[in-house]
Amino acid sequence: MDGVVVVTPSQIKNFLNVTNNVELVTNYPILDSIDLNLKSVNSKESKQACFAGGVTKQWNHHIILESFDDLSEITYKLAGPTSINYLNKLKNSENWRLVNYLGFINKEQVEELYNESICGLALLDYDTQVGRHGTLGNTKLFEYMKYGLPFICSDLELWVDIIDKHKCGIYVNPRDPKEISKAIDYLTKNPQKAIKMGENGKKAFIEEYNWDTQLPNLLNVYNKVADNK
Repeated sequence: MDGVVVVTPSQIKNFLNVTNNVELVTNYPILDSIDLNLKSVNSKESKQACFAGGVTKQWNHHIILESFDDLSEITYKLAGPTSINYLNKLKNSENWRLVNYLGFINKEQVEELYNESICGLALLDYDTQVGRHGTLGNTKLFEYMKYGLPFICSDLELWVDIIDKHKCGIYVNPRDPKEISKAIDYLTKNPQKAIKMGENGKKAFIEEYNWDTQLPNLLNVYNKVADNK
């Protein structure tokens, strides 16, 4: 191969035996000028958690509903495509009454959803990742950071490193309803700390986790191929 682009660090070594032209180009969202003016989450009294994306088993929505057993005031606003079977499974939960399922929504509605929520959820299951190592190829964390929304995510190693560095969210075992419940409860009862996490995440997105930081890596692959030709 003349060159290889990978989206997460664990993939690099897999391709070094076929070419030394391997670059990490992570799947970060695009930084637009409007992003610099977007408000961070400001719903200080919000008791609403949210998710916008694929409403599928890999995101552990069924376990999130279990976590609501200990949260009497929480509302979960959920948006995105799903299957009839999985949606019916969620609806069979006693805590479905706390869910407002919006179906498919557009970008502007996603922005509104994020701004009115106290936190976003990103509880990818271990089975869908590289064990507990995780991946930078999924955009969910970086979307939340872009909009200044604090988040609760799976304790995948790569995600843990980001949170430990930037203090922009809370990581938990995505299969443990008690841990999820405790994290949601903490953010709803400490809105100022949630807002600070959101601000930290947005700052990190603007400085580090956006597409502009990755473009040079992609161009480097092309330039090496051109030089070799």
